[in-house]
Order: sequence, then C-alpha cells, then structure tokens
Amino acid sequence: MACMLNSECIDETVNPLDIPYGESYSGDMCLLYKYDMYGNFKPHSFNKADIAPDMDYMIEQGVPLIFCALNFRDVPLGYICFYFAPMLEEYCRIPQIVNVFNIAVGGFRNIRYQKYITNRIDELSKRDMLTGLYNRFGFMYKLDELKRHAKNGFSVISIDLDRLKYINDNFGHTEGDAAIKAFAGVLERGCPGKKVCGRLGGDEFAAVTDCIDPENVKSSIEKCIAEYNGRSGKPYELSASMGVTAYRNNSDYRSFEELFKESDRLMYEEKRRKKSSRI
Repeated sequence: MACMLNSECIDETVNPLDIPYGESYSGDMCLLYKYDMYGNFKPHSFNKADIAPDMDYMIEQGVPLIFCALNFRDVPLGYICFYFAPMLEEYCRIPQIVNVFNIAVGGFRNIRYQKYITNRIDELSKRDMLTGLYNRFGFMYKLDELKRHAKNGFSVISIDLDRLKYINDNFGHTEGDAAIKAFAGVLERGCPGKKVCGRLGGDEFAAVTDCIDPENVKSSIEKCIAEYNGRSGKPYELSASMGVTAYRNNSDYRSFEELFKESDRLMYEEKRRKKSSRI
C-alpha cells in the first residue's frame, strides 16, 4: 500500500477546515507511507500528475490497484492505493485501514494546527503591532535568553526617537507612525551582534546586544540612521538620542536594572545636549 497526502496537509499553517469539500488542492503531493519500500523510508513530495510514485512498478505486480479517498470532516486529505495478491481476507480490511488513516491524519492536523495557533498568539503577544519589534513584555522575556548565551557580556542601549512631536505636528500622525516603523528597522539593522530590540512605548526604544563595545554599538546605529536619511527622500530626518552601557561577565556585579538606569541617564544627557545646541 501507499498513502499520498495533499501538500497542504503537511503545512502546519493551513487551517485543516479551511478547504471546502470538493475543492481541489494545489501544489505537489506528499508520499506519507509506502509499505513495500526497503531501507530508511522518509516522506517526500512528488508531482501530483504522477498519481503515485513508482506507478509503473505497482502496475507490473499484476494485481488490482484499489484507490480509496482520504477525508476528515468532509475535507479531502489525499488517497491510499492498495496493491497486493487477491486474497479475500486482505481486501476486507481496506475500509478499516482507510478509516484509521482518516482519523489519524485528520486528528493530527487539528492538534498540530492548534499548537501552531497557540504559539503564534504567544509570539504576537510579545510583539509591538506597529513595528514588529518586541514590546516591553516580550523584550524582558527574550532578554533573559540573550543574557544566558552572551559569553563575554552584553550592552544595554536606551534610545529615544528625536522630534517625533515635530513630525506628527507638521506631517501628520500617519507620517509619525511611518517614522517610528522606519526607525525600528534601522535599529534592527544597525545594532551589531546578536541582539534583542524592543519598542517600550511611544518614541522609546531599547536594545541589548552581545557586543560589549559601547562606541562600536553607538556608531553602528548612527551610521545606519545616516544611510536611511540619505536615501529616504523624506522632508525630515530621523534622529535618535541614545545611551549605551556595557556589562562584562565575571567583572561586573551591577543588576540589569542598574545598567538600564545608567544607559537611560546617558541617553537623557545626550538629549539635553541636543536641545541646548538647537537653542
């Protein structure tokens, strides 16, 4: 016997109940199982126009090929082809085998899709909807993971997007949102090393990276901001004030809260210097 599934059946992102009964599937088929294959069998795809892999071999056996459709809750899954010696007691088992496959594949799809949706909801709950960066909750959650894997230490970065009120007042809040979203992309591209970037609210951003050279971190982000401004064509330029504090393993005993306060202090110092220079 050989069991063939529609390719959508092996995609965890496809809702098992989304495809109405009778609607054809697209794409290739997947050979889920083949009884008479030798060696280490692994499921693999094939062109659905071939109906089944090794079709010529199956025909050469000189026995009837019996195809049975697979479906679960009126959603088509694929089909099974039986080909074996014409023994009555074996043929009688076909409906039972088909029913088992229907329940097993259909039930597995439902459980796997539910798990996928649960994971997606969990992931989305950690993300800022506008920028796609981690929100405050997600940032703190991912932070622990990065700190565990940072061998030499890490840097904490506090960042404020400058003059967001000016952009909102002069170009509208839609443009202000576009500036926030653009800056989020700049931050992710410009922050060196393995990092976690987050939008904590409004024009307030933060990042943690395993790069422990504050000057390198700052210059890398500033370079990315300058590159964006050079090609954006916007009537305003993005600008950010930032403070960077490095933590080195085995020689630094400050808590993360202390590090964040220090980077925040440095960021506000830079913001005040910018305001003073403009005045």
